[in-house]
Amino acid sequence: MIWSLEFFIHIFISVTFISIFICIFFFTYATRVEKTIVINQTNDLVDELAGSMLNYPTVKTNLKPYIDDWKPPDMSAQDDKVTQANKVIVDKAIYMIGFSATTMLVFLLLLAYIYNISFYSIIIPNLIILFLVAVTEFCFLTFIAANYISFDPNYIRYKILNVLKEFGKPPTTPIIVSS
Repeated sequence: MIWSLEFFIHIFISVTFISIFICIFFFTYATRVEKTIVINQTNDLVDELAGSMLNYPTVKTNLKPYIDDWKPPDMSAQDDKVTQANKVIVDKAIYMIGFSATTMLVFLLLLAYIYNISFYSIIIPNLIILFLVAVTEFCFLTFIAANYISFDPNYIRYKILNVLKEFGKPPTTPIIVSS
């Protein structure tokens, strides 16, 4: 293969198109799929753990008064921090997409003008490559990644039960109460 200017232009345009696509795809589709995966797997794990722990009548009886009176803490401050952090990331991604697209377009137009290279002969093959990458990404995320169990429920169960066992043990050192 001859390492021509047109070859390097194709590489540059392909990488730019794919980079832009990955950013857009992540923030529009992948985050939704990821959120669904996390919610589904968390629900399955919590349902299984709560069901297996509450199968014991004494546990259910002893916990009921505490559970009935329990109110979840206000997490709005933490939610706001996450929202702000994500907004910063999205803004950076939008800037990167805009910068990449502008740079690619200017670069392509300059080279097309200076070296008399057909704009469409560069864009069309790279759009075809982008389409194939997009279909591959979509299919992989939808049919494979979305069904992959990313955490080990047995390990999480083990850790929770060990924490509860440690919590339930009496203190090893005497508690001194000063009067």
